[in-house]
Amino acid sequence: SSPNAKRTRPSARCSMPKAGKFYCHYEDSEPNFTSPFVLDPELQFASLLSDFCTKYNSKHGSTQQLLPDGLQIKVGSKVIDDRSLNVTEHVSPGDDVYILGQAAPAGSNGAAAPTPSTQSQQASTPANGPAEPALPPIKLKVYVHYESAASEQKDPSATQAFTVTNAAHSVGELIEEFVANYNRKNAENTNFSALDPLMLCARTDSQVVVPARGLVKEHFKTGDDVWIVSLETALKEDNAAVSSSALANANAIEASKIKARDKV
Repeated sequence: SSPNAKRTRPSARCSMPKAGKFYCHYEDSEPNFTSPFVLDPELQFASLLSDFCTKYNSKHGSTQQLLPDGLQIKVGSKVIDDRSLNVTEHVSPGDDVYILGQAAPAGSNGAAAPTPSTQSQQASTPANGPAEPALPPIKLKVYVHYESAASEQKDPSATQAFTVTNAAHSVGELIEEFVANYNRKNAENTNFSALDPLMLCARTDSQVVVPARGLVKEHFKTGDDVWIVSLETALKEDNAAVSSSALANANAIEASKIKARDKV
């Protein structure tokens, strides 16, 4: 496959009927949230945003809430300013719609959540020892592709956009998130075999394998492409990086799960 094909829209989708599901995401702050929606010809963007906020608030409202008036809707590279438009005019089956903007504190009147001061962060340090120093937040958007499917330009779910806001976000975690979305979107396909994140690795445009435990921000910048391939494929292509590091780091994904559980 060639990096020159990145972020191309499959031409076959232009003739697809407006039926099926699309996916709406909020990723500008934690907790992130994704919800599927049916492509209803009568659905307008205003109703979509309202329904999405209701779903988000019902799940995360005790922590923070989304208020429609302070948010934007983005489809591809276009921000939808006119919310009276029908969703089907801009969205096709399998597409991703992103909700942009800051969430408000639970029970607030819409004011943005204040950033905790250094003193308040120190005061919340557990008594059994100092917490690891928090890394400053980032905002880095990358495009993740399942290379074998994206190269055929027939699978709209083979390319997904991710906005990374946690500076400690690892490449292994990014692979996990992509695989979870990809498997969910293709679950109804009878010929589909679910991907296993431990059998995959990530490469750059120049086909350099990135260790799973590496940080996204250290290997990619905004707008970059992340190419997901099987470890077997990378080995067959005799990529020097994978022979010495990617196989050794494959279990870093599982290690990150164990570490996360230990913190609970």
